Amino acid sequence: MKIRKQVYGLTLDDVARHPVWEYALDEEGEHGQDEATVRPVAIEEIDLQHSSYMVRARFQLADGTAAIGTVTVSGLPDDGIIKIDGDRDGNARRQPVILTKSGQVGFWFGGMKPKDKEIADAYLALGRKTPAAVFPITYKVDMELPEGSACGRIGGFQYLENRTSCLDCVMKEAR
Repeated sequence: MKIRKQVYGLTLDDVARHPVWEYALDEEGEHGQDEATVRPVAIEEIDLQHSSYMVRARFQLADGTAAIGTVTVSGLPDDGIIKIDGDRDGNARRQPVILTKSGQVGFWFGGMKPKDKEIADAYLALGRKTPAAVFPITYKVDMELPEGSACGRIGGFQYLENRTSCLDCVMKEAR
């Protein structure tokens, strides 16, 4: 059975059934598919040198609440084109997401500072009212990957701010 989904449509049920999802870039030209299309793959099929994957991870909020979500793992080079100061845990590459019954809560906003409503909606989806109950968040993939484990920390809703040019950025956090 051919299963294809948009990465932003993955649910708790999806990652419970299939803990690893590969970007289906080789199928981008097929009807209804684009660069955000993912497909489930078996753990033993992971090839970090040739593809990127969304992998199930366990998250822990500051108040001790456990959650399930995904992080991106890849061995593909980023070529160091964009310099990001302050991204100690590699969240720009990992793009951690917590999956809730009411939808996805992303913590990486790229070059756009998150809007107050986006932050408020995220707290609502997480069932928390204050930043102190949520941050910092720790995460770790819940399986052994070919190149080790992926883990990290999220201190807030993260985004980039240009420093000297669009290729020289500093990571900022909003709560």
